[in-house]
Amino acid sequence: MQNYELMFILPGTLSEDEVPALVNKVKAVLEENGVEKLTISDMGKSRLAYPIKHIRYGYFSLAHFEAENNAIVIINGKLRLMSELLRVLLTKLEANKPVSNKISFGHMPTNSDDRVFEPRSEGRTEHYTKRVEVKKEETTVVDDIAANVAPKVKEVEEVKKPRAKKEDKRVKLDDIDKKLDEILDMELDKV
Repeated sequence: MQNYELMFILPGTLSEDEVPALVNKVKAVLEENGVEKLTISDMGKSRLAYPIKHIRYGYFSLAHFEAENNAIVIINGKLRLMSELLRVLLTKLEANKPVSNKISFGHMPTNSDDRVFEPRSEGRTEHYTKRVEVKKEETTVVDDIAANVAPKVKEVEEVKKPRAKKEDKRVKLDDIDKKLDEILDMELDKV
């Protein structure tokens, strides 16, 4: 028997009365395939990171259980066929990792030495930036220009040189007519 964790998301368009019935339906699928030590915890309704099937909110639930490896394939297949579920994530837990029903999303940075709080002007979101010390090196502007800019200016000047104008080799219609008359006159004499 292995420890498994199942997270599933129900659509946020459901009413709160409909959610327990669907959770029981998922629980029935798990129990009919011989899982042991089943615990299902409700994580509440939250906004999804991106819309799924044009739905922006979902009811999150987390289940922990023990099951055989061959039962997991059947469970995963049946859960993915349930059209009521938006997403299903079934993962195998490590043997020495304790099972916890609480998920820690970390902590928000505080106004300490290494972070600075800067409220944004647009909207109500907060913005945290990290302080970074910058070491300044003493260089002269002339050295920078001579080393970096001067070769590039020469390249640009070479590109901007005016090109020699091409000689216009177009033939005028009058010249074509004269040439045709000469050719036609010569051939008429031979005939």
